[in-house]
Amino acid sequence: MADKIVRTVLGDIDPDDLGLTTAHEHTISDMTDLVAAVAQYKEMIPAEMLEVRPENMAFLRSGTALFSEGCSPYNDVDWLIGELGFFRDKVGGGCVVDASPIGMRGDVSLMRRASEETGVHLVVCTGLYYETGRAEKYRSYTPDQVYELCMREVREGIEGSEDENGARVYPGFVKCGMSSADGVTCPQCEWDTLEALARIAGEAGLSLHVHSAKPMGEELVYSVARFALDHGCPAERLDMMHLDQYVRYPWDIDEYLRGYDVARTVNVDLQQRILELGCYIGFDGYSNNAIVCPDNFDRIKALIELLSRGWGERIVLGHDISDKSRSCAMGGAGWADFALNLIPKIYEFPDRVDADDIDKLIYDNPARLLAFDPTGV
Repeated sequence: MADKIVRTVLGDIDPDDLGLTTAHEHTISDMTDLVAAVAQYKEMIPAEMLEVRPENMAFLRSGTALFSEGCSPYNDVDWLIGELGFFRDKVGGGCVVDASPIGMRGDVSLMRRASEETGVHLVVCTGLYYETGRAEKYRSYTPDQVYELCMREVREGIEGSEDENGARVYPGFVKCGMSSADGVTCPQCEWDTLEALARIAGEAGLSLHVHSAKPMGEELVYSVARFALDHGCPAERLDMMHLDQYVRYPWDIDEYLRGYDVARTVNVDLQQRILELGCYIGFDGYSNNAIVCPDNFDRIKALIELLSRGWGERIVLGHDISDKSRSCAMGGAGWADFALNLIPKIYEFPDRVDADDIDKLIYDNPARLLAFDPTGV
């Protein structure tokens, strides 16, 4: 990767300098549009349950912290500095990848300040989230309009991010959000966004990271990956995120509860199919306790199986943390969680997992995924 770089908020660096990386987080992000899209659920929650109190923490960490003002990290640079410092000091963390696209992305100037103060790299993106999680004005954008919007940031930097010397922050990858209400279809505006960002990935060389999560069905997830490849994204530039959401079987927990004879297990058929396309997959929801998600034991078991099958060079890890409830400031492990708890557990299975593969998960793979030749821009 001698001629390639990773584009961080502080500028371009050698991929080998990235260090231990968590490949999918949201740092000081603005979740306003996402909260508005699911506002009906907030109305069901008693206001006192959303207060940041010790007795509420388990509830907040189940996913409801999205609705808690006290858990919002939006542009809280002091909190970000503390979390990056913990990540650095606790596990030697070197880089946090912020997958917050346009509209969700926090103030990148504040991210630059936090990176400067802690020495931890931050990589940000351009792109658009799924339909109901993006601003109304972007829902009617054509593929060409999305391309122009995002390619402008790729080439010219993020508007308003100028430092005292006039230098801007540039995105280091592109992000597309895909969603489904019925499990089998996605809104047209999301396909249009995916088409535009696949084109950017093919032309500029940046990696394309695609949010594809429940309730999307497995065939729909696979078709999303194929669509990106068919519209110009090289397979080695594509990261299908949240694939650890699909390891628990049955993944619909109600199906498990309905029948006494129904057993819970794990299955990696979908992950295997995506990997066979040459793509990366994200096991990037570690310690996400939402009921629709598998637990950490499911994730670890499935990850060990994939590593034993030889897929150690195509998997990246993360937590998808988007609020303060799981942060070290509120008693959690923050972005150090998988390094503290998942990695040591995998080392306990030397008969199935090569130690070199573990380093690939947290060092080599994210560096290779994010590295690109800037001459293509």
